[in-house]
Amino acid sequence: QSSNGFFSHVFPPSFSVLLLYEYTLFPPVLISLHLSHFRDFPRFMAVSSYTPSSTRIIHDTEVDFQTRAQLGTTVHLMQYDKSLPVVAVALYSNGQPYQIPTGAEMNVRVGKTDGTKVYNPVLGCNANRTICYFEVTQQMSSAYGPTLAILELIVSEAIAGSSYIPLDIAKNPAQDEAILSSNEYKSMNEIVDEAREALG
Repeated sequence: QSSNGFFSHVFPPSFSVLLLYEYTLFPPVLISLHLSHFRDFPRFMAVSSYTPSSTRIIHDTEVDFQTRAQLGTTVHLMQYDKSLPVVAVALYSNGQPYQIPTGAEMNVRVGKTDGTKVYNPVLGCNANRTICYFEVTQQMSSAYGPTLAILELIVSEAIAGSSYIPLDIAKNPAQDEAILSSNEYKSMNEIVDEAREALG
């Protein structure tokens, strides 16, 4: 903190999203943050229990955190799918069921066919912590074609990626020019809010 009461930060010049800092003696300071730097900020929470509602469309697949050469069951989606589809991922390590450690974080990483990316927290896990759930966002399905996803497990800042989850995203016959494919980095609160909005 500097002598005049403002917090001193050094950020790269290419920023695009506004982060609001509130300070009691001064007006809020708006600082633009480039999406690629979101990975360095504490946006995610530990994985907690989650039960999909009966209105969700569940796709089952699996990953392994050691045997990475084996692909999970392909998840078939339609371009522009949003919020209703949820992917239930059974977790394994070297072929044995894997239990998410208490306090661990888990995110889904998707590399889309057009080169853009999705990096979102999972919705949660089952009571036994051996299945996790992630939501199919509109950006996740915005580019059609065969797409790969992985789960990212974070335990005390140590990171392990899973085997691939193949996503087969079919081309929507009625293309929507208003929906543009772009990078997506969401917080858990944003995921929950969008799910509530989609389900009414």
